[in-house]
Amino acid sequence: MSRELQRRLVKVETKRHAERGLHKRIERMTDEELTAAIRACNNQLEAEHGPDWREWLAKSDPQAHHALVQLEREGVEL
Repeated sequence: MSRELQRRLVKVETKRHAERGLHKRIERMTDEELTAAIRACNNQLEAEHGPDWREWLAKSDPQAHHALVQLEREGVEL
């Protein structure tokens, strides 16, 4: 196996491990903690991308945008 392929495999496995840890952390969060975390992310996106950050999110990460819209439909104030 080439060094480049080994590096890529390590990178993929590291990313998977980080995502599993993040998912576990999110599962343990209360609704209030999760809402506060989402609001902080939204504020950061607005600071970085301006008032049209939702359009930017829809283009760059449709899955995240869909989740945000779904939460808002369910009455979660973000």
